[in-house]
Amino acid sequence: MIEMYYEYNLMGGIAVKKLFAFFLIGALSAYLLGCANSSKEISNSYTVGEETQSADQTEEMSDIQEEADAQTWQSAYLEILYHLLDNLGPYYLFDGTDLRSDEDPLNQQIYLGLHDFENDGTFELTVGDTISMAVFTYRDGQAEKIAHLYYPDILWCIDGVYFKDNSISLDCDGSDGSDFVNFGYLDGEYLIGLYSEPHGNGIITINGTECTYDDVNRIYTLDWNERSDEERKERIRLVYENKQWLLKYQSGEEVVLDSNFDFDSILWE
Repeated sequence: MIEMYYEYNLMGGIAVKKLFAFFLIGALSAYLLGCANSSKEISNSYTVGEETQSADQTEEMSDIQEEADAQTWQSAYLEILYHLLDNLGPYYLFDGTDLRSDEDPLNQQIYLGLHDFENDGTFELTVGDTISMAVFTYRDGQAEKIAHLYYPDILWCIDGVYFKDNSISLDCDGSDGSDFVNFGYLDGEYLIGLYSEPHGNGIITINGTECTYDDVNRIYTLDWNERSDEERKERIRLVYENKQWLLKYQSGEEVVLDSNFDFDSILWE
């Protein structure tokens, strides 16, 4: 009986130990599984949070970029004005003399206008001094010169600038006549017409090809009697003073040329 009781208790103890070990393993497995699920939940929560934050940042950056793009053409045109002589380039005579070599880059007489020549929503900047004029457009994120307006191979100046409809006319006047540079966007293309009265070299061309008086006259009338005072554009001064650029008008008005500049004020319509 003692042996049987001992054997029974021994077997029972082993069974209890086995049962306890099984229970312990089960509990440990459940704990580990719970930790894994909890870790997964935390990981998923962090990922979703990152995606939400990333989406918000992307949207915010997109808004900022759109706002920056809306201002880019203004900034690009301001840079042209800040470095005007560099953007207009030199003007050489036959003997190699650069007529701009004596100009003061911080105090210049200029003509300045803004007009949408192609009627595509992009405004072109027209700016020049008393020697030549250039037309710039905004394309692919930067300003691009599309025309340089001057009369080649002669001692030339700009005495007057006229604008009407979709065309510009520059003239240099002398005692025996005038030289004209007409520019415009007609029939889907930009045209530069040159016409010289007797004191010039007598050439008549459009985009470098010989043409007739009527061809150049079609861009802008060459008849003074057909022009009005309203078409003539004012010459103003571009000056750098007190660490800022200013436009000084003949009326005495002075306008700061910075990021707050109102480009509508120079629209040619």
